[in-house]
Amino acid sequence: MRKVFYILGYITDQDAEWMCRIGTRRRVSEGVVMISQGQQSRSLFFVLDGTVSVEISGIGEIAELDCGAIFGEMSFIDRRLPSATVRAKQDCIILELPAEAVARRLDTDAGFSSRFYRGVACFLSDRLRATLDRLNGRPLPAGRNELDLNTIGDMQNAATQFDTILK
Repeated sequence: MRKVFYILGYITDQDAEWMCRIGTRRRVSEGVVMISQGQQSRSLFFVLDGTVSVEISGIGEIAELDCGAIFGEMSFIDRRLPSATVRAKQDCIILELPAEAVARRLDTDAGFSSRFYRGVACFLSDRLRATLDRLNGRPLPAGRNELDLNTIGDMQNAATQFDTILK
């Protein structure tokens, strides 16, 4: 759930409403692949209910993402092919945002662009720090699964925006 709060903590009510308008709420059955490793993805995804598995060919599952998770953001940001496959680990409900529509909004709305990229940057920074800690054999700090309130724009705003998207 951490991921969604980093991004939604910065966006406005209008941004969240726009995401709901352009997005498609989908029921995804267990086993359905939403992103395939090495194949272009045309969407960003929010997990609204259920669990998805992140898998790398030759390695297997490297992560589970559940309610509130966002995926597809790495390929969206760097325009490279996905480095992992994401499939429904159980029946899920997702919000799928067309990457092309998000890109157009980022190009035409400087405020949205700033808010969106700041949220993504904070999240990716947090994930990189956690990865470096694991690679260096450092135990995760106590409460690591807690949100770092210093890096989230507005916690109440994030909760409100996620509630909007859920509805």
